[in-house]
Amino acid sequence: MRGPFYYQLFSGFARCDQGSQVAYALYAENLDLSRFSAPAYEQSLQRHLKEKYQDRPIGVVVTVGAATLELVLRWREELWPETPIVFALVDEMDFARLKPPPDVTGRSSKLGLADSITVARAVVPELKTIALVGDQWDRQVIFQNWKDELPTRQPA
Repeated sequence: MRGPFYYQLFSGFARCDQGSQVAYALYAENLDLSRFSAPAYEQSLQRHLKEKYQDRPIGVVVTVGAATLELVLRWREELWPETPIVFALVDEMDFARLKPPPDVTGRSSKLGLADSITVARAVVPELKTIALVGDQWDRQVIFQNWKDELPTRQPA
């Protein structure tokens, strides 16, 4: 939970509190879904969150990424019934696949491979080769849909 992305995210929450007469607590959890995603891990994580927050009223659950949103939607009835859910950094394709109920809100993003290549070509105009380095596609938290954009046949 380090780095500029999370710094900006949590700074935004801190700005929401400025001038407010109501104090709130911000609980941040790193689910580490890109490295651990087996059913046993998910079950232990669900038990952990249930026990950890059983005596804490949660006013809103904020999810970052499609994998987290998917888990929270599955766990919602048991852990946070009727608690509003706000999501961020969920690709349009994942949003369509997950079909969240109307009381779940957020902003879907278009995180396309083609758009990333366009940006790369703007930075490196003579770009001819791209290497995708990372986890297996099913373990990708944010860029999982890029596999669908890859060409279906190899160049000759």
